[in-house]
Amino acid sequence: MKHRYFIILLCLLNGIVYPIFARDDYAMKVEHDTTEVTKSVLMPEIVVSAGRVGQRSSVTYTNMDANEISKNHTVTDLPLVLNTIPNLFSYSEAGSLMGYSYLRLRGFDQSKVAVLVNGMPLNDPESHFVYWVDLPDIASSAQDIQVQRGAGQSGLGFSPFGGAINIATLQSSPWNLKLEMGYGNWNTRKRSIQYYSGLINNQWSFIGRYSKLNSDGYRDDSWSELWSAYLSIIRKHSKGEDQFNVILGNERLHLAYYGVPIDSIYARSKYNPLTAPIPQTDQFYQPHYQWVNSFQISENIKYEHTFYLSQGKGSYVQWKPQTRLSRYGLGPFTVRSSSGTDSTISKADLITEKWVAMEQIGYFPSLHLKNEMGDWIGDVEIRKNVASHWGVVNWANLVPPDAEPTPEWYRWRSVKEYLGLGLRADIKLTDHLMFSPSVTSRYISYSIDQRVGRNVQLYPGHNTQANWFFFLPKIGLTFERPEVNLISRFSISKSAREPNQSQLFEASDGVPPNFKKNNGRYWEDPIAKPEELTSIELGVKWLPNPKVFLDVAIYHHLFQNEIVPIGGLNELGEPIVGNAKSSYQTGIEIEGAVQLNPQLVWKGNISAAQAKFSDFTVYDQQLDANWDPVNTVATKLDGNDVPYVPKMITNSTFEYNLKQLTIWTSTRYVGKIPMNMRGDKKLVQPPYSTTGIGVQYNVNISKELQLTFDTRVNNVFDRKYAAGGYFYEYPSPDGVVQVVDYFPGTPRNYWLGVSIKL
Repeated sequence: MKHRYFIILLCLLNGIVYPIFARDDYAMKVEHDTTEVTKSVLMPEIVVSAGRVGQRSSVTYTNMDANEISKNHTVTDLPLVLNTIPNLFSYSEAGSLMGYSYLRLRGFDQSKVAVLVNGMPLNDPESHFVYWVDLPDIASSAQDIQVQRGAGQSGLGFSPFGGAINIATLQSSPWNLKLEMGYGNWNTRKRSIQYYSGLINNQWSFIGRYSKLNSDGYRDDSWSELWSAYLSIIRKHSKGEDQFNVILGNERLHLAYYGVPIDSIYARSKYNPLTAPIPQTDQFYQPHYQWVNSFQISENIKYEHTFYLSQGKGSYVQWKPQTRLSRYGLGPFTVRSSSGTDSTISKADLITEKWVAMEQIGYFPSLHLKNEMGDWIGDVEIRKNVASHWGVVNWANLVPPDAEPTPEWYRWRSVKEYLGLGLRADIKLTDHLMFSPSVTSRYISYSIDQRVGRNVQLYPGHNTQANWFFFLPKIGLTFERPEVNLISRFSISKSAREPNQSQLFEASDGVPPNFKKNNGRYWEDPIAKPEELTSIELGVKWLPNPKVFLDVAIYHHLFQNEIVPIGGLNELGEPIVGNAKSSYQTGIEIEGAVQLNPQLVWKGNISAAQAKFSDFTVYDQQLDANWDPVNTVATKLDGNDVPYVPKMITNSTFEYNLKQLTIWTSTRYVGKIPMNMRGDKKLVQPPYSTTGIGVQYNVNISKELQLTFDTRVNNVFDRKYAAGGYFYEYPSPDGVVQVVDYFPGTPRNYWLGVSIKL
C-alpha cells in the first residue's frame, strides 16, 4: 500500500505544505524530589541540550515546539516565525515574507543576540550578524526553538546581550514521507519534500528535506530564488547518540537594503531605490557540517560535543553612478574628441561586485557531572574563522577601451580565533532553593591583513591586530514552592562583546584603521572598546492549575561602552564610531496562557521598556560654506532615548481546535520606537498593529495517507506601516543633519498550501 501512494506522490512532486498544528499530546513536568506536577499543553518542555536551560533555570525563556513553529511558518524567514516571542519584533527589507530579514530582542539587534543551531554558533564572526537568508526554510528543519531573553546563561560561542536563540534540528521519527506545496501573494511559491526512515536495526535513522522557495517580493525588484536541504544520519547506542548533519542553503535575490522616508511608506511603499538601471543582486552558498555527540560515561557523568565545519562564498553587485574612478584604481583618463579637444575623465558609471569566501571550524565539548550537591557542567570552546574579501569592477562607461585593466580594487584577509572555558552549576541549597553560579572566560584574537591586496598604489596595505580577554560571571537563584506551583528566580549576569570588523577597519576602503597606535602599516589598540552589559533580572513563573500559565520578568540592563557614532567623519565621509560611556534599559515582560475550554486556548504577552543614555558625549564637526571643518563642539546626550528600543510590544493569539479543524487568529502591536539619539521626538517609528487569521484542516484518507489544507491571511485589515528602519546623521554647514528611512510592513497577503503525508 505504501508503495502505491509513494508512486502517486512522486508524480505530484511539485511541493509540499507542512502540517500545521499537528496535535501531539505532550506535557511538561516540574520535578521536585519525588513529586511530579503535570502541566498543561500550554507550555511544552523541550529537550535540554547545549546552550539550553530548563524549567528551574534563573534565565527568562520561551520554548517554541514544532507545532508552534508550523503555525507561524510558511516560507517566512525565521525572524518572522519568532514574531510572537515576548519583547521581539522583526521585519523584512523586501516588505514580504522572504529576503533579508532582521529581528530585535529587548531592543538589541541581531549582532547582540546569540544564535545556535545544535550548539553551533550562527553569528558571523566578523559582523556578528545572522544572515537568515543564507539558511532559507530552516524553520522546516527545526524540532524546537528556545529563545532566552537577557544576558542569560554565560555560555560559550557568543556572549548575548539581548538574548539567545537556540535551534534544535529534526530528531528521529517513525517512517513517513511528506510532500508540500504552497502559493501566496507576489508569486510566492514553495515546493518541498521531507523523509524519515524510522529506526533501522534499532540503531540507525535517516532524515532528509529539500525545499525550493521563490517570490517576486512586495517591493519593486525584490525577488528571491532560494533553496535549502537538510540531511541527518542518527546512530543510537546504549550509551548515547551520534548525529551527523548537513545543512545547505543557497540564495540569490535582488537587493532592497535602502529604506524610504516615512511619507513614502503610505504613498509609495513598493518603491525600491535599487531598482535601476541594472539588477543589483546578492548570491551566497553556505553548507554546514555537524557532528553532534552525546555519550553517557557513567550513571553520573555525561560527555557531549558539537563539532562543525562551515563554508561560504558569495557576492553582491552594486551600481555606482558617476563615481570617482580613483577610488577604484582607475583613471583619470585623457580622451581626445573628434574635434581634437582633450578632456579628462575622472568620474564614470560603474558596476562593482564585492566577494567574500570564508571557512569556520569549531569544537565545543562539555562534561556533565551529577553528585549529591547538584549538577555541574564544564564547557570548552575552540574555533577559528578565515575569510577573504575582494572587490572587482565588472564594467565602467567612458573608460577608453585601450586603458590598462585594473578590475580588482581591494583584497584583504582576516583570521579570527577563539579559546574559551566555562563552568556552571545548579547547586541544591535546600529542598526549595537552588543556587546557579557560572563563569566563562574567553580569549579572542583577530587580525586583518590588507597587504594581500594587488592594488598597492591605491591601498598601502595596513595590517591590524586586536586581542581581547573576557571574564564573564553570573549568579542565579531559583526558589520553588511546589505546593502552589510557583517558581521565583533572580539573576545577575555579565556579558561583553568585541567590536565588529567594520568598527575596527573598513579594509575595503582607502581609510586608515580605527586604531590608536601604528608604525606605518601595523596597527594595534582599537579606538572602539568592547561593549559590556550587566543584567539584573527578577522573575516568577506560576502554574496554578493545568489550564493556566503565567510568567513575569522585570529586568534592568546597565550598558557600558555601547559602540555608536561619536561625531566626525572619516576620509570617505562615513561616521567615526566610538563608545557611549553608559546607558541603561529597564523593562517588564508578562507572558501567559489560558485553556478557556477544551477546544479554545488563549496565549499572549506584553512587554514595556525604557532605554536612556546616562553618560554620552558626541563631538560634532562645524563646517563652513565650503563644507570644510572649522571647529569641533562637544554635545552631551545624557537622558536621551537609546534608538531602536520599542516602548511596548503585545501579542494575543486565540486557537480553536475541533477534531481535524484548527482555526486561529493573532493580533500584534508594536509601540513607538525612537529613531535618533539626539532626543528629537519627531524622529520615531510610528506604532502599528496587525492581525492575521489561519485555518488548517486535516483529512485522513486512510491510516497511511493524510492530506492537510492550510489557508491564512496576514495583515487582514491591510494596514500600511513601517516595520523597521535605520537612522544616520552627518554634519553640514547648517548643523547636524539627521536622516531616518523605513522598511514597509507586509501588506495584506494570503497563503494557500497543501501537504500530503504517508
